[in-house]
Amino acid sequence: MVSVLGEEPYINIYSDLIRKGSEIDSLGIRKSEVESDEFRVREFLEKYLPKELAEAIFKYARKDLGCKTGFSLKAYINWKEKRT
Repeated sequence: MVSVLGEEPYINIYSDLIRKGSEIDSLGIRKSEVESDEFRVREFLEKYLPKELAEAIFKYARKDLGCKTGFSLKAYINWKEKRT
């Protein structure tokens, strides 16, 4: 489901597959988050969902939110620094 919060579209994800032990029952991502830091958004989804499901949700979220295709070198560097 794509909703609009204020001026910005976002997606709420409700699933029984959200990892057990987490205190949340849904996940939400905004269009600006997906466009500006796709690595963090992918990592966030994979933290709570099985990897295959997280990848599919990310792929369709980009399409449904109308995100522009592109690669952010700054976002990649920030993501890489956090992982090392």
